[in-house]
Parts: sequence; structure tokens; C-alpha cells
Amino acid sequence: MATKIVDKSGYRLIRVSGMLDGLTAESQEFETRLLECEAAPAQNHVLDLSAVDYVNSSTLGAFVRLLGAVQDKGFQVLILNPPASVRNVLDLTGLSTLLPVVRDEAEIQGLLKQTPPAKAASRDVDY
Repeated sequence: MATKIVDKSGYRLIRVSGMLDGLTAESQEFETRLLECEAAPAQNHVLDLSAVDYVNSSTLGAFVRLLGAVQDKGFQVLILNPPASVRNVLDLTGLSTLLPVVRDEAEIQGLLKQTPPAKAASRDVDY
């Protein structure tokens, strides 16, 4: 299985592997599993991307949808150990400011204990 969800102490860990391009079976499974998490978002979520080879805009959109659902309930989404190529995409798109990147369990616990959820930037425009 390309996506595995494990409930841990204080958060839900979502482990995923492979190419998240919207086309592959593992990508489609991942998006289906994220939709399940969006339906029951009442906890923190950590996306373990350490075994992900590639992400595209469809995947980034899925991250943002999960973030919105989780933040609406007062919780956070963190990214665990993305490879350099995925981290670069998160940084270039600005998502790493909304989805904090962590390296290990200690960082996860530390960040969840002390940081209130970030609010997504408003899309309203004043003229």
C-alpha cells in the first residue's frame, strides 16, 4: 500500500510513497485517503513525505484542502522529512510557511505543543 494512516499520540500520521502526480495508483489512493481525513479532521495531521519521489499541483492542492479542513477545527498539518526535490516545491510555492516542515518525532511534538495553527492568507482583495 502506498498510503498508510496511523493514529499516534496527539496526531494522525499519514505515510505516503511514490509519485504523487494525480495519475498513478499511489497518487489516487493518497488523494482518496486525504479526503477521508478531511471528513474527520478533529486532530493534528503529519504528512510523512520521506518516500515521495515527486509532487505536482494536484497534490499541493490536496495538501491545502486538508490544511483548511484541519485548521477549521483548530489543528495543524505538518510535513515530515520531504526529500530535497519536494522541499524545493514546498518552498517555491510558499507552502512551507503554511505547512511547517519537521525532521523527527521530537520536532513534531515540540511544534504541536507550542505553536498555534497558522492561518491561511485571505484571498479577499480590497479596491
